[in-house]
Amino acid sequence: MRPGYIRSQTRVLLISIFKYRSRFAITFIGQLVLPVIFNSIFLFALSETETSIDRLALFQYVLLSNMLFTISFSNVENELSSDIRTSRLNYKLLAPQNTLLQYFLKSIINKFFLITIFYFPFLIIFSLIRRQNLSTLVQAVPLLLISVIVGYCLSIIIGIAAFWLTEIWGLSAVKNLALSLFSGALFPLSLLPENIYRSLAFLPFPYVSYYPASTVLDDTTFVSLKTIGVGVLWCVLLITVVLSMWKSGLKKFEGYSV
Repeated sequence: MRPGYIRSQTRVLLISIFKYRSRFAITFIGQLVLPVIFNSIFLFALSETETSIDRLALFQYVLLSNMLFTISFSNVENELSSDIRTSRLNYKLLAPQNTLLQYFLKSIINKFFLITIFYFPFLIIFSLIRRQNLSTLVQAVPLLLISVIVGYCLSIIIGIAAFWLTEIWGLSAVKNLALSLFSGALFPLSLLPENIYRSLAFLPFPYVSYYPASTVLDDTTFVSLKTIGVGVLWCVLLITVVLSMWKSGLKKFEGYSV
């Protein structure tokens, strides 16, 4: 991947930010502010019946989990599937950059500026208010990396399915629903019945939001070799599936000549 590609994508993003500032702000409100408000109302209502629930801790969890969910969640499958159906993928395959890496970098650069402009100040304020332990943040780094890899791999897998399917909106909707319910962005998964909670621990969804958020909030019971190990295994498995599907899909792609 040439540095020039990253510079060009960054330049395009900066131009779009300053040219369409209102749309950028609306995106931020839709992705973080409204979900936090709605989720907080739901959880505060729940705490009325469950007196053992700490409202402040709930709000901190909802704020952080939604922030992490927004960073690791991706809908790159929409662009990827559109390129496959319209044969725009042909032109991207001719570029010197790795094609899959192009999709990932284009999306992650957008997220980088969202983090820098909106989320990073929130995280600084959040850390200062909570007097966050730096060692806890360091421990959370592996889980943060796992969350990004899992979120993007799931999205890319759905997008690659367009090689074989006419429409992928159904798969995309199922993926979005599963992540919304089981990633821990809506509520702490620890509120679920014990058997369901333990079952989810072996799925990739909690790594998108729940485990990183719980770790940053000093719940160090989640920072274990087993938790990180299962997450790494999911990353390896999902990356393997992505590469295998991509290779098979290109062979099927009518506009691609080997």
